Amino acid sequence: MASSKSLGHIDVVTSEDLQVLATHDGPCVSLFLPTARHGPDTLEGPVRLRNLLRQAETDLEGTGVGRATVDEILEPIRALVDDAPFWQHQSDGLALYASTALSRHFRVPLAFAESAVAGSRFRVLPLWRLAAGDDTFFVVSLSQNEVRVFEATRQTIDEVAPDPIPASLADALAHEDPERQLQSHSVGGSDV
Repeated sequence: MASSKSLGHIDVVTSEDLQVLATHDGPCVSLFLPTARHGPDTLEGPVRLRNLLRQAETDLEGTGVGRATVDEILEPIRALVDDAPFWQHQSDGLALYASTALSRHFRVPLAFAESAVAGSRFRVLPLWRLAAGDDTFFVVSLSQNEVRVFEATRQTIDEVAPDPIPASLADALAHEDPERQLQSHSVGGSDV
């Protein structure tokens, strides 16, 4: 089961990913479930997925999809149920997509309500906000001893080298005239 670029235990969902999913014809299955990042709650993931697979199987058969095609669609997802390392590396939610020609999963920082949707298209709306507004922006971190600049999107962040920016307050003030900073002015009052 292929997935997109990964950032730790989060898969980056791009607008291109959503375009591929949104334009895919099927029979298609879209599954959404909350997952746990660590601890004993990670054991709930396979149980939840198994229940969603049963629901998807029933829904596909209810729309007239043959048994062999149902098995072909769901097999890549079924393989994840018993994949213990997969469940130990999750985020807050898991979105899974499968058809006869395509199988994808995304570990995302969204806690989904459990749902299984079978139809002629994938359900991409729950992931849309992860790719919407995925423009690049910059974050500047300032302290007395250091200046750091980061280039970021909603899901990624990388430090960039700030060559023309002074690295510290001392560097920034190195070219200042110390005499100018030490001058003081007094405002005189009138003698009575």
